[in-house]
Amino acid sequence: MSQESAEKILNAAIDMIESGGEAAVRVNELAQNAGLAVTAVYHYYGDRDGLIAAAQAARYIRSARDFMASHMVEVRACQSRDELRNYLKTFLTEVFSSSRVEARWSRVNVLGSAYARPALQRAIADEQNSMFADTEKLWTDVKAKGFIRETVDPAAIGPWYLSVITGRVIIEIPGSEVNPEAWDNLMLEIVDHYFFG
Repeated sequence: MSQESAEKILNAAIDMIESGGEAAVRVNELAQNAGLAVTAVYHYYGDRDGLIAAAQAARYIRSARDFMASHMVEVRACQSRDELRNYLKTFLTEVFSSSRVEARWSRVNVLGSAYARPALQRAIADEQNSMFADTEKLWTDVKAKGFIRETVDPAAIGPWYLSVITGRVIIEIPGSEVNPEAWDNLMLEIVDHYFFG
């Protein structure tokens, strides 16, 4: 069996989770739709729970990695303090927008699924640790250029970003009476003050 088969199974499980939740993942149906034997699922993922954990980890990792990768390219391209300041405002305004609600809820869904799954927790932690090491290096370089305040801790930026952006779902729960614009403005002010004083 090939890595291609494992990826096909994983992607089919992700599609099932995204369309109907974890309960929608049916191994027999998944294998049939993927044109593979049921034994292939067990070969790669051990059991249904192993498959779901792998699919949830992949959902979280892909979302977080895509988000951070494009952001890091843009930060690296900034040539001055003012350019960075303007970019961060534009970036956060876009990230806080309603077009990103689904991505935030997807991450929260995976985190909830990880509650009683140590293997999924470890997969998420490993990916985050790698991502946060990359963002720390990036922001250390930005700090060395004098673009941000000397007291900024580059190691704290990646985890803080991801937690604040994911945590925005608190005000996106249907029925919430929180003014999203006021929340966004508060966060923009906090970021501007933290980075630039």
